[in-house]
Amino acid sequence: MSFMENEIAAPIAVMSDGRAAARPRQPLVLVVEDGSLVSSALEEVCEFLAISVERAGSDLDLASVLMDFRPMALIAEFDCRGQDGCHVLMTVADYDRSLPVLLLTGGDPAIEGAADAVEEVWGLTSVTKCAEVRGIGQMVDFFLRAGRAGE
Repeated sequence: MSFMENEIAAPIAVMSDGRAAARPRQPLVLVVEDGSLVSSALEEVCEFLAISVERAGSDLDLASVLMDFRPMALIAEFDCRGQDGCHVLMTVADYDRSLPVLLLTGGDPAIEGAADAVEEVWGLTSVTKCAEVRGIGQMVDFFLRAGRAGE
């Protein structure tokens, strides 16, 4: 089964500015959420695509988690207790501006506007915003694009 609850130990190369050195992304989707609804919803489609799913609570140090796991994509709920979507996007920008991100906004136009602003200011190049986890076809498309981007 691809759904993982164990931490993956991987050696990390770090550049002089503290960011992760360019290393291949892993066939893994990191989900930042407070519960487990999103990661559970992705389990079957990711298992079919041989992609692991790892859940990270919003209270964790996202920069360290990104460097440890080197995911091919990140999915995040915007309105989490530990850190909001804008903070997640800024952390991703510091790690890898081209990392594919699916930001779940709940359909709130104000939140989408804030995410657009962060995306533009921080130079993120692969952010997709949607109200909730999409249908299977749209999720497969997101994962395939993310996988190709990490080659």
